[in-house]
Amino acid sequence: MGNIKCYFIVLFFCHYVASGQINQIDNNRPSNQIIYSFLTNDLNRKVSLGDIFTEQPVYLFSDSSRFWGDTAKNSPNGYGLKSKQQKSFYIGKFKDGKRDGFGIQLTEDKFYIGSFLDDEISGKGDLYIFKDSTQFSANEKLLINGRINDLVDSAKLLKQFVGVFSEMGKGKENILVGKEIRYGRVVNSAITIKMSVFSGKFVGGKLTEPGTLELITTVPSGSLLFLGNIAAGKNGYSQLFSINRSSNQSTLYEGDFTSLFNFTGKMTSYDGTTTEGVFTDLEVNGIGKRYNENYYYEGNFIKNQINGKGKVTYKASSTFAEGSYFDGNWVDGKADYGETYLAATDEYIKGKYVNGSLDGKVTITKNGKTTTGTYISGTRQ
Repeated sequence: MGNIKCYFIVLFFCHYVASGQINQIDNNRPSNQIIYSFLTNDLNRKVSLGDIFTEQPVYLFSDSSRFWGDTAKNSPNGYGLKSKQQKSFYIGKFKDGKRDGFGIQLTEDKFYIGSFLDDEISGKGDLYIFKDSTQFSANEKLLINGRINDLVDSAKLLKQFVGVFSEMGKGKENILVGKEIRYGRVVNSAITIKMSVFSGKFVGGKLTEPGTLELITTVPSGSLLFLGNIAAGKNGYSQLFSINRSSNQSTLYEGDFTSLFNFTGKMTSYDGTTTEGVFTDLEVNGIGKRYNENYYYEGNFIKNQINGKGKVTYKASSTFAEGSYFDGNWVDGKADYGETYLAATDEYIKGKYVNGSLDGKVTITKNGKTTTGTYISGTRQ
């Protein structure tokens, strides 16, 4: 989305008109010419909310909100605009003084376009929630006649709900069957989400039944694709793929997810290395395992790094004979202090490591006898 300018109201208004949500507006033309221009968007002049506010309101609500548009039976009926202190607006259809039918609702931190029933959001629609109340200045940005400039500023957009709404307001928790789209979340130093799309049933803004997370885009390094079930307070086996755009290297996360990036299971890297344990923000912490074709580690992790007490056992290679191991303390993935067993010579060497290599005085045990020795940068002296 980035710096792309968004023209959501025009697009959605055209969509709803084309889909039959608004029928024969010309045959039910509002008596107020400015309101008609505002709603139909087909006159050869631009109309702003400021233009409407210069007109005398035709109805005053009990909460001091003002109304411009069609009236019948001494209350708003038909098309019109309702405004409260020029900070919240509703533009659309009214029935007996209530929002009813297709409309557009704007407040300082929310924007909704879609269906209303009995003065509440109900039916098909799109609800946008912003990070703060400085999202828009309606008098400056809301221009009609085909030009709605920057009404929805993607940089300030926090989340969007798309689908069918019911039981909004009146003390009830709102229910949505559809999608929640979230924007701009920093997870940790390695993960920044530009957009994530959840699908399922939402009550009070929370996914309450197992649903799906269709796509997450991270910047700048890669993309994530989530497949499986996720719901607040519920576990479900799922898979999450991470693909680095620059290197095309992938990582697979799989297990029981309790939330988007928190799960118990395993992570398999592009080189075949697998890590098992409890993951927070896709990083393993606490006791876990890590293994590949060259070694098997079991011990402590901190933020995906081998840290603390643990033991690594090596498989046969040009460096180690089968069964060799290091058992001791680790710092940032490197051996710090402990015991090394060299299977090729049947020796147990205990001492300090510097940058992952034995360095300094050590004790060497072989055939039950213990002697001392010295290593410098991993080489026995």
